[in-house]
Amino acid sequence: MTDAGKMRALRDDADLEALAGLMASGFGSSLEDSRKWIEKNGRGGFRLLDLEGGATGDGGLAACVGILPMGQFFGGRPVKSAGIAAVTVAPAHRGRGHALSLMQQTLVELRGQGCAVSSLFPATWHLYRRCGYELAGARNKIDVAVHRMPRGNRDRPARSEHPGDDEAVRACYRELARERPGWIDRSDVFWMRIRTFRDEPLHRIVIPGEDGGIDGYAYFRLVDRPDGFGFYDLSLSDVQAATEAATERLFALIHDHASLAGEVRFFGGCDHPLIARLPDRYYKLTLMDHWMLRILDVEAALATRGWAPGRAGEVHLRVNDPLFEQNSGDWRLIVEGGQAQVQRGGTGALRLDIRGLAGLYTGHLDVAVLAGLGLLEGDETQAALFESLCAGRPCSMVDAF
Repeated sequence: MTDAGKMRALRDDADLEALAGLMASGFGSSLEDSRKWIEKNGRGGFRLLDLEGGATGDGGLAACVGILPMGQFFGGRPVKSAGIAAVTVAPAHRGRGHALSLMQQTLVELRGQGCAVSSLFPATWHLYRRCGYELAGARNKIDVAVHRMPRGNRDRPARSEHPGDDEAVRACYRELARERPGWIDRSDVFWMRIRTFRDEPLHRIVIPGEDGGIDGYAYFRLVDRPDGFGFYDLSLSDVQAATEAATERLFALIHDHASLAGEVRFFGGCDHPLIARLPDRYYKLTLMDHWMLRILDVEAALATRGWAPGRAGEVHLRVNDPLFEQNSGDWRLIVEGGQAQVQRGGTGALRLDIRGLAGLYTGHLDVAVLAGLGLLEGDETQAALFESLCAGRPCSMVDAF
């Protein structure tokens, strides 16, 4: 670990102002917008890197990071995670290793809090790979001309979301998200992000279920179009449907904007259910960003995720983790009935850098790619078995942070 300053929590209003100034200089935002972003995400979720002033007088706040507690679904089960956001270094202090030091100290804290993994959307791959992160999934934007959307039907009622719908909406999302590897088990902060845009509430439509729950919902805003093809676009921060009837009602909701709307956009992976139900290839899918994952606790990450019930086997791993000695060494992974036992020992037949383990864990990178990167070597049969155990649906994400 580099020794480039000490990390601490945000303490008071003076820290808030200093942090807002640092974020404004790093991200090109206004001071007011930076203050609002900090307060919305919670002061307790930020860590600051202070430098001691020396003869050059270059002490003070050098860098910051935001931490977002969350879970991530893998194999149908939530794994305790933490999202990393708002990593920035003051312009006068860049190029001195402060971001690396801050990230390493943050990862030590997160592991101590019981986080098994951590995820982030990288501004640069180089820094986060040095911290043990590797590419793990993608977030895509999906655009469809509104008049090309299926007309659906209006047999089911749709209405504006009520405050009392909150738990039912969350349950609807969670039941669907658990089957999509990498999707977030959302905290209140993530739901706030989904339901608002720059402090303005979105249009929130729900499809009530016959059992009193919520079978589907859509959160969207109207965005002006500059090209004259329609007066606005529909931008959906989230849209989910648990039943065919709810899907048809959401299609009708979207198509009912066809007289004025140009395109509808939403986020997810290439396997999004709405794509599969389009009558033809009328959509455009754009990669917004890759996200990266870091295994913080090898034992917890392997033991708490779910595994495909139809797959079983025993893999002997030898892990190399330069930051966490607790992760390094030999591990036996025994998978059966959708669950895993993780034990110390074994032959170490499959040798993985911690980054290689992250890439395989989500199924985003395969054995051949990781071997080419120098992150995996060893027994080919063991490598193929581990790859098959981790393989599943494309690893994607709706949320951005």
